Amino acid sequence: MKYKVFICYPDKSEIEIKEKELDSNKVLDFFLNYPWIEQMNIFRLMSEELIQYNPSVRFKKLNSKYSLELSCANEKNGKLSFNIWFGKPSKIKILLGLFGSIEKKR
Repeated sequence: MKYKVFICYPDKSEIEIKEKELDSNKVLDFFLNYPWIEQMNIFRLMSEELIQYNPSVRFKKLNSKYSLELSCANEKNGKLSFNIWFGKPSKIKILLGLFGSIEKKR
């Protein structure tokens, strides 16, 4: 499986899209080696009105509508905590299901 990587920085309004796609076995390495502490230091030093995003990384599975986003929320006692968001399509029933259902990304 291949994944596309999207990165949100606290000091940039544009979301960075990595050109290189990752194999499924490289996703965990990317997450573990990402400079979370440095990004949280930038986040903490910025004034609230200048912050664009929490430091975040989204892995979107190619050939499907599924994605996983990890957003660094805060740092307590030197330990990072994360919000985890899972994106998936939802099924919509047409006319109470009489005409089947379709998948739609929320």
